[in-house]
Amino acid sequence: GYWHNNKIHGHGSKYSNDGTIIHAYFLGKDKASGKGYKQWNYNGHLYVFKGNLQDSEIFDFGEFHWPDGRVYVGQFENGMLHGKGSYTWFDKYGGKALYKGQFKFNKFEGEGLLIWSNGDKYSGQFKEGKYDGNGSFTWENKKCAYVGQFEEGLMSGNGKLRTPHSFYDGAFFKGHFQGFGKIEFSNKDSYVGYFKESKYNGYGHYSYAMGAQIFGFFKNGMC
Repeated sequence: GYWHNNKIHGHGSKYSNDGTIIHAYFLGKDKASGKGYKQWNYNGHLYVFKGNLQDSEIFDFGEFHWPDGRVYVGQFENGMLHGKGSYTWFDKYGGKALYKGQFKFNKFEGEGLLIWSNGDKYSGQFKEGKYDGNGSFTWENKKCAYVGQFEEGLMSGNGKLRTPHSFYDGAFFKGHFQGFGKIEFSNKDSYVGYFKESKYNGYGHYSYAMGAQIFGFFKNGMC
């Protein structure tokens, strides 16, 4: 690269003994700042960053590649994923998942969209990497969908769940119908009342499509 007064000055490449390579702009010192390229080895694995550098470290925006195929493009703070960005990785279904949205110190945090490789999709709020807050989840067959509140990755709070056989509107807790709600079935039967772990539990009213009705206290789905 370029030198001035015996100092690295201008665009150039630096090769370190530990295997680190930096292609960037050097301004009269041993460290690079501005747009550049950096690769390094850690425990025998190669990591690559393309983007803005400050004193040869990751700075504010760029593209980061992990050795296992993960890729992040977006904002950084103190070398961590922080701000708005997109992230892809190989998920539990064997394909590539995509997240686009807000990050906070390496975790999904704030508004985001997550699409799993099997087609499942979540859009809404995240907290510490999990669905948390208001959001919507659509299963890969698109026949099932939930809109409502989440907590620690599970349906919790008020929400609406549609399946091919029923529609539920009410309270959830840790992925179950729990509390007061109403469910309508595809055969036109319906139930209004209290649930516990997705079973009728407490006072409720079951209506059959043919006109018969049951009022009373239910336990584990039975009255």
